[in-house]
Amino acid sequence: MTVDAHTRGGRLPRDMAGLSAYLLDRERRHRTRLYENRMEGPDYATPPGDMGQVVFTAALTGATAYADGTALLSGAAGYVLGIPADSLTGILDEAQRYLAWLGAQGELGTVHPWAAVVAADLAERIRRRALGPGRGAGWLLWMCGRMATPQLAARLVPRMWRAARDRGVGAPDWTGAIPPRDSALSPERYRALLNQRTTGAAFTPHSGSVRVDAPHGAVICLWDGASTVRYAADGTRAVLDHPPATPDDPSAGRRGAAVFTRGDRLAAGWLAAYTGAGAAGEA
Repeated sequence: MTVDAHTRGGRLPRDMAGLSAYLLDRERRHRTRLYENRMEGPDYATPPGDMGQVVFTAALTGATAYADGTALLSGAAGYVLGIPADSLTGILDEAQRYLAWLGAQGELGTVHPWAAVVAADLAERIRRRALGPGRGAGWLLWMCGRMATPQLAARLVPRMWRAARDRGVGAPDWTGAIPPRDSALSPERYRALLNQRTTGAAFTPHSGSVRVDAPHGAVICLWDGASTVRYAADGTRAVLDHPPATPDDPSAGRRGAAVFTRGDRLAAGWLAAYTGAGAAGEA
């Protein structure tokens, strides 16, 4: 992010609110450039102003279930916030791709860990929005998607999702090594997928530090306000220190912890609401 700000001639954000504004402004400029340079066709055909209306409403309401969000945004028949309903599909598809990119940055450390956790959850929920998933459902949806091939995902993901929810399963943290009935993976590929999960990770907070259990090869992120620190997990329990917050950071004292693997993540504190469908505070 330091390189990005220097290249663009901007200033680094100093707190959580500044980080959100920085990322939104960067995406707005990027979308405007794509729209202005677009070729004829459906790609990037949604004007930046229309996207801005949706983002502004989402910022005011926070995370909502798909059905609730649709009801909230719906106005005249065929329009959402004055935007033709057909155009909204393109907006959601583009938002899903951007959020998935943000979510993938958690392991790389290029965005604040909380942004990666929330974005990854939203990306999966937007992709499978027809299922009406609530906050925290992204983790289970990610697992369902990985167990289905791209060609079969439209049919298999809803079936695996509903089967899991009917059994009260809200997160892919099971310990069995036998694939679900509708999984399209071979037993070998399924076992490899299980090893990519953050299942088994645990956090125990202490004064100024956290005791962390994390899989070998995972990335452990701790933060205090805007200050972050990353550790490489070796598979053993470790007590790790939070980074010192900067003196002028208004978000100092807001600490958290997260673990990232290739494609998966798990977080503690208020981000625990993103650890499974039906988790505390589902919305």
